[in-house]
Amino acid sequence: MEQVQANKEVLTGLKIANPQIINTWQSRGIIDNQEFMLRLSISKRTAARWRITGKIPYIIIGKKTYYLVQDVDALLQGSYVRHRASKALAKQIDDAAA
Repeated sequence: MEQVQANKEVLTGLKIANPQIINTWQSRGIIDNQEFMLRLSISKRTAARWRITGKIPYIIIGKKTYYLVQDVDALLQGSYVRHRASKALAKQIDDAAA
């Protein structure tokens, strides 16, 4: 809960500088590096490697790293792998519907 309050304070301080960008971030949602690592069960080094290689876009404010929830969702969708049997079943359903 303290982290959420700290994030709100950072965003409130930035709102004066560029309210349009901050409103966009708030509507999309942002998470910090710690929450990103916890949600995906990855190490700090893996998160850093993904940033360096461009696998996940990020924002740095001060010394903190943030991610847009939309970008995290896109990363997960791009990594989604359907089981072979599921692919075959989906193809059968598609063929039957056509």
